[in-house]
Amino acid sequence: MADQGVGDHGGIGCRMRTSRKTRHPNPKTMTATTIALLLALLLLPLLVLLWATESTEQRTKRLASYGWSQRRIADHLHITRYRVRVALAS
Repeated sequence: MADQGVGDHGGIGCRMRTSRKTRHPNPKTMTATTIALLLALLLLPLLVLLWATESTEQRTKRLASYGWSQRRIADHLHITRYRVRVALAS
């Protein structure tokens, strides 16, 4: 076997990769991502609380603003169509 040099480790594909630059994350991107995640974590419980405490009248109006029919709203909320009409009229 021939005398191995300093950089030759004798294996196939064992060459050192010194030409590749290591990529470090951009601090501005990391900050923006961290702020976005924190904001989402803080707002999610608030949105769930607002959704859970929404009255039937508010929910009826919201679903109607989505283009839902009165019958579909009544079926979804398990209320009568009369109640949906009254809620939308107020």
